[in-house]
Amino acid sequence: MQVFQSKQNLLTGTSLDEIMRLARREYHAIQKKTPRRVPYIRSRYFARNKIFLNVFWDHLNQKSPKERVERLNSTCVL
Repeated sequence: MQVFQSKQNLLTGTSLDEIMRLARREYHAIQKKTPRRVPYIRSRYFARNKIFLNVFWDHLNQKSPKERVERLNSTCVL
């Protein structure tokens, strides 16, 4: 497995509410920087292609609360 470096640290928290609050704060910071209506990042993991964050949030909301915490802790390293 190839590991990619990131500017962001892992989100830390003990409950889903704490982690969601931190994740939404990061999301809104990215949203303010994006010139378009739909916020996105360019991911090195996906060959610098655009990753639309709204798709990620929709996908995340389909998961159980326990799995949301795990995914936010591991994937919100933008």
